[in-house]
Amino acid sequence: MYYVYILRTSLNTLYIGQTNNLEKRLKEHQNKSGKSAKYIRYFDSTELVYSEKYLTRKEAMQREVQLKKWSKAKKEVIIAGNMEGKDKRISYVKQAVRSVGELKVDSEDWPEEREKIAKK
Repeated sequence: MYYVYILRTSLNTLYIGQTNNLEKRLKEHQNKSGKSAKYIRYFDSTELVYSEKYLTRKEAMQREVQLKKWSKAKKEVIIAGNMEGKDKRISYVKQAVRSVGELKVDSEDWPEEREKIAKK
């Protein structure tokens, strides 16, 4: 199993990565070990805010590249869907959406939305 994940840093930036062992990778980031991404080492803390599972590394890497191309506001929308009920982030997402205006979701980029559209 392979994972694509998003971390939120202590300065509210987002880091996207992929791994075959999410628990181990998160510990590497927390410990700021030599295997941790250099970018993450500059922040006091990080929080896992989103993850997806894939069967192959290729799929995970393709999704990682895709997510990295998205705007921060679009990433915040999928994070908010993942964190439903966690009020601490919802207000931030509402602000981000307001500042960007109406977000258009490309159903090819967002598998969950493609499923919702198909059900309608």
